[in-house]
Amino acid sequence: NRRIQIRIRGIVQGVGFRPYIYNLAHRLHLAGFVRNTSTGVIIEVEGSDEALQSFLDTLPPGSAERQSRRRLLEQHLQARRMERR
Repeated sequence: NRRIQIRIRGIVQGVGFRPYIYNLAHRLHLAGFVRNTSTGVIIEVEGSDEALQSFLDTLPPGSAERQSRRRLLEQHLQARRMERR
C-alpha cells in the first residue's frame, strides 16, 4: 500500500466536495481523510497503486499541485511495473 497527499486550492465548501471524495475513496477501498483548509482542501488516501490511480483519474480537474502529485504517482507506478518484469 501507498499513501499520497493531494492539495486542491480554491473554494470547495458548500458544494458537496468532501462527501464526493469520501464516497469515491470508499468505493475504491481507500483509507484516509479529507480536510478543509483556509486555501482549499487536503486529501490523504492510502491503498493499492491501482486504486490510487483510479482515485486520481476520477478527481475533478484541479490545481497544478494535484497535477504534480499525479505525475509523481504515475512515475512510481511505471517504475513498479518495470520492477515486476
